[in-house]
Amino acid sequence: EIEYKMVDDRMDTLQTKSIEAKQTMKWGHIFVMPHYFRDILESISEAQNSPLWTSFGQGLNLPRKELNEEGSVLPIILGKPRFVATSAEGRISSRWVKSGRKVPALIMPRGVGDRYYCTFNSIGAFSYSGVEMYLPPDLFGEEIHYCFWLYMNSSFVWLFRELTGRRNLGGGMLKAEVTDMKGLPTRFTFDFHVEAREVFDRLQARHPLPVEQEVYTEEHLKIDDLVSNFFGFHDQQDQIRTDLVEQVNFRTARARSS
Repeated sequence: EIEYKMVDDRMDTLQTKSIEAKQTMKWGHIFVMPHYFRDILESISEAQNSPLWTSFGQGLNLPRKELNEEGSVLPIILGKPRFVATSAEGRISSRWVKSGRKVPALIMPRGVGDRYYCTFNSIGAFSYSGVEMYLPPDLFGEEIHYCFWLYMNSSFVWLFRELTGRRNLGGGMLKAEVTDMKGLPTRFTFDFHVEAREVFDRLQARHPLPVEQEVYTEEHLKIDDLVSNFFGFHDQQDQIRTDLVEQVNFRTARARSS
């Protein structure tokens, strides 16, 4: 167990806290998080209650010149920002897909600008270079699929990705890698599948807006209410949204002014 102190501008101790030495996240990620967010993350991690197998991976990363070559039949999503994939932008040859390669249930961008989103892979396509989340194939289109989609589109998960990503892509882009997702708790038995499907039906018709607009839409406020009530951090939800918007705006504004 590692003990640390929280101090004010005069370096006077405000609070003494501790972190378990065994962590799945990088220490730099832990210490950059606001203390209230670390507390929520710790609480959620301890509340995991499902043996459900989930994992994260990365898209195929094949050469662009190989897209849509003669004989290509497998659909591939190139990264168009959207909440639901109902069509693929390209095709690839089966030689680029190794035997046993998992089809992602959900796809998120690796490079994030001013828009966050998690795409529901309703067409069973592969992704070009996304951060992919895998579920057992028999759960595709089932209740848990929609619940995970909603969870991954919450301000809580978006702020997690913002805080654990790296600002080294240039142009104000955030590099949010697969490895950064290891510290995100995912083993839950969610209870909001009916509401998740209702939100899904509304969001499948449009594309994501810039974060400072998206998080205050009716659909996103519903997402945040469902997630924060499920985990018990509703009192901190406004702060999560505020911090998310400030982080994204600061990152993108610096790029515009340079």
